[in-house]
Amino acid sequence: MDQSLVVAEHDADGTRFRLLEPIRQWALERLAEVGELDEIRRRHADWYTDLIDRLAPLTMGHEQASAFRRIRAEYPNIRLAFETLVECDEPDGYLDLAFGLYWFWAHEGLHLEACERCLRGLDLAAGSSADLQRQARVALVGTNCGAWTRLPAALNIADRFDALASELGTDHAMGWALLMRGAVTLNLEGAENGRAGAFLEAARERLDARNEQTWFDPRWERAIHLVMYAATLPTGPARVEEFEEAADLFETLGDSAGLAMHYSQSLQLVEWLGEERTADLMHKGMSVVTSPSWASLCQSRAGLLHQRRGDHIAAVVDLDAALRFKIDILGTMYGPDARSLAVSLGEIGRLREAEQLMLEVIDVGLQDVNETESLYTLAALASLLVMRSDNELAAQALGRAGGQHDHFVTHPNRTRERLVERLGEQAVVVVEEKGAHLDTTVLLERIRSALTR
Repeated sequence: MDQSLVVAEHDADGTRFRLLEPIRQWALERLAEVGELDEIRRRHADWYTDLIDRLAPLTMGHEQASAFRRIRAEYPNIRLAFETLVECDEPDGYLDLAFGLYWFWAHEGLHLEACERCLRGLDLAAGSSADLQRQARVALVGTNCGAWTRLPAALNIADRFDALASELGTDHAMGWALLMRGAVTLNLEGAENGRAGAFLEAARERLDARNEQTWFDPRWERAIHLVMYAATLPTGPARVEEFEEAADLFETLGDSAGLAMHYSQSLQLVEWLGEERTADLMHKGMSVVTSPSWASLCQSRAGLLHQRRGDHIAAVVDLDAALRFKIDILGTMYGPDARSLAVSLGEIGRLREAEQLMLEVIDVGLQDVNETESLYTLAALASLLVMRSDNELAAQALGRAGGQHDHFVTHPNRTRERLVERLGEQAVVVVEEKGAHLDTTVLLERIRSALTR
């Protein structure tokens, strides 16, 4: 330090030392010259794998904040460790490192990177002697992170998770695989067709029947399971009781991230909790939020609750903030928040902004065709088309959507009421039936042309 070769950096968790970059590069070159670089990199990777193994349980408890800070500070080294483990063909070490970063990745909103690294780890392990349980755990992480962002890659990982869980043959592994399959199905297809709920019911039978060692703290696993049940299974008093049990578990564990995520899910139970209590719980979620990722989730749900209550000005504020964060981390438009934001923008008279936003959603949808997403987009477009008095096209869009729409939104019902007021029930039914038989892509192109005129 006296010679300015090493820099000391002080933070809340202590002091870290790093070499100046020219010195670091010189040292790497000398190690390569004497043939010791590979061994040093291997020891470096092993050290960081052990570090994450120690920190992973802390990311889900009272020491969560300091554990996240430590991982964040070391993350460039952790990324280098991943590269080294690939080069050294060490699938078990790679899988352990990926599994240990699960809650950190979720906390930081690094869903894309999580998916990519989990897929890389599973590819590295394929055909090797890598431990099956390690592979299954990483498939869980990759599927869940993919489900949060509706990534098609989540389906790939979910398929691999199913195969690994079946090979393991335990209720615990197969229950988790069914749970994650339900999460992916919910986000990619919605809840209307009942497939997501069926997966969750099957998962519940497996997970409630198991008497095996868990992959996480048993209380944390139970809390996550309960959150998933509340999100997918039919609502009612039993779901409310499970929702409250999950909150107690997260509070006992000291998992502020889990608690924020959990409270955002209260919108799932709004019919039983009531709008006022739901709003209070969402406020509690925002009060304990510890990262932009969880804040985005809370803001998205809060915006939908505002929209449900008719407070579109407040909805625009929350949904816009949530959408901006999603675009930053995904690098592309995020349909669910964009669609809801566009509807509320239209409701407060900012129709042109709403139309421009939906044109972006249409363009993304036409490039990466997903039938469910397209139907959700048509449901939102119908609302905007009514606002611009393009009633026949709105009815066609509503008919093609066939009752499908993003979770929690109520605008399709309001859209149809407006159409009936203007055209009459019978006329609306006739046009809806006509729209129901149209090709989705053709209809989206037709609406796109109408919005650009």
